[in-house]
Amino acid sequence: MRIRLAVLDGDRGYLDRLSAFFAARYAEKLELYTFTERDAALECLARSRINVFFASEAFDARVEALPKRCGFAWLTDSPDAGAPDGRRAVCKYQRADMLYKAALEIFDASAGPAAVGSGGEAPRGVVMFTSASGGAGCSTCAAACAARFARAGRRTLYLNLEPLGDSGAFFSGVGRSDFSDVIFAVKSGAANLPLKLEIGARRDSSGVFFFAPPRTALDMRELNGDNLDSLLTQIEASGLYEYIIVDAAFSPGPRTASLMRHATKVVFVSDGSGMAAGKLDRACREMDIIEEQSDRARTPPVYVLYNKFSDDGGCPQYDGALVLGGAPRCEHADAARVMETLSRLHIFDALADDGAPGDAARDAGTKRSGGYGI
Repeated sequence: MRIRLAVLDGDRGYLDRLSAFFAARYAEKLELYTFTERDAALECLARSRINVFFASEAFDARVEALPKRCGFAWLTDSPDAGAPDGRRAVCKYQRADMLYKAALEIFDASAGPAAVGSGGEAPRGVVMFTSASGGAGCSTCAAACAARFARAGRRTLYLNLEPLGDSGAFFSGVGRSDFSDVIFAVKSGAANLPLKLEIGARRDSSGVFFFAPPRTALDMRELNGDNLDSLLTQIEASGLYEYIIVDAAFSPGPRTASLMRHATKVVFVSDGSGMAAGKLDRACREMDIIEEQSDRARTPPVYVLYNKFSDDGGCPQYDGALVLGGAPRCEHADAARVMETLSRLHIFDALADDGAPGDAARDAGTKRSGGYGI
């Protein structure tokens, strides 16, 4: 369904700019009505079954007379200004996409359960980054891949599902909710889960969409295999993203099996050590078991990315998996700066539908040749 939003404000130029933006970005999701006169706006509320009403604080909007299930917020000139009657206030001078998010939040709170999804195309790829051993830098590589995809113009979601994961180490964005709200909606089987997913996603300056980490790590542990299946299904069905980069720990059991069912590619991140190689071998054998027990014809293609790699002899090969290459070790830098450096690696391009795995593996090269795909 399309949300009907009415906006009452005395600045016609502002309303025209808002209308142009919403028409260009959200025409299939939102129907906008704009007014400069109070009486015309109030008459429209009942006649057109408006879902959300934004009114400038300069008007007497007669809030007490609003139709049932019509959400309301005052439009204010300052982000710090509060509404005199204690109702929600929304700053009119902010990014228009944040105004859209505010309308979704108010609709969600006032209208009750409602399935609102874009019904767009399915994503082109769900790339799962995982590791059989700790400390390999899996999250950094996953975030770097998401950043590279986003900068190439691909709408990309970075989905951190690690028990102690922190997307905030790599990305920042404005928003009111976090992944705990999504987890609650998934666990409760809420009909408005698609709406929660769209409201909760924040956008980094790189273009990457992400969810703020949950309020407590215990919330993440509440997600079982069926929950993860529902979550990925809803994100895929939303049509909001071309690529979903999943960052998840590898653990034998239903959680990993559920993620494998959605993945179009799986990337194991390893540091190339002997111990890591042994764990990777056992993980791949586990994947064979998952394939035997799955209703899928086969598990997704498996890749290996050697992170913190400095062996001039080249990247170790692994039977049954394509080696993307080696990512160099980055010293004396925080997680965000390391991610930024790794996002310049061409080897991640092989994970996109238009990537050429052979070329990416060649580009990875060795430290001596200056390759690393940068």
